[in-house]
Amino acid sequence: MKMFSGDNFFTRLMNRAGILIAANLLFVLCCLPVFTAGAGLAALYYTLLRALREKWELNPFETFWTGLKENFRQGTLAGLALLLLAAALTLEVFWCGQLGGAALLFRYGLYALAVLSAAAAAYLFPVMAAFRCTLLQLMRNSMAFALRQPAVTLAALLLNVVPMACTFLLDAYLPLFAFLWCTVGFGGGALLCAKLFLPQFRPYLPAVEDLEGEAPVQKSERQTLREMRRLGL
Repeated sequence: MKMFSGDNFFTRLMNRAGILIAANLLFVLCCLPVFTAGAGLAALYYTLLRALREKWELNPFETFWTGLKENFRQGTLAGLALLLLAAALTLEVFWCGQLGGAALLFRYGLYALAVLSAAAAAYLFPVMAAFRCTLLQLMRNSMAFALRQPAVTLAALLLNVVPMACTFLLDAYLPLFAFLWCTVGFGGGALLCAKLFLPQFRPYLPAVEDLEGEAPVQKSERQTLREMRRLGL
């Protein structure tokens, strides 16, 4: 019967759901020691970007592990840096509110900085997963992608912020939200963001047939950066 064949809608749906759930669970495990959350997020995007490009024909455990190993140092440093930046901005806004007067005007500058930082952060780990570059180049490229298509950046920010805000605001449904976050929540949001970002990344990525058994970027760092500059990044 067609329903039990290896190539039908139900089979493909279950395969994709299995990859998404596996990647999500692996990311949650990486978040248990908080300092590795950044590396886990990079590995999550690494897995989902490859899944989208390879028509979901991959082993999520092997792919996630590869992404974690390749991005562990940068992901960990970037994650800790974002936590420190968020803490610093929160404290600055708090103290401006306490001081009052002219300090309140300074607070608006902090809000603008927070928005720009959030826009770059939305691209930071996807860019890390897709390209090999230094931390400085990573921040520069993330900001360039974020400013290049503001509508996509806004959509990505909403995908990251709204579900989490609903979790805290609708505390009566906290058990349901906890279940969803542990199974598909993080992976689902990352998958939607990856679909938004992939058209921007694709001109700089190698052909899909070159990916088998390799890391997602086989071009040299110099060649990748040269192509990015040529295309306006």
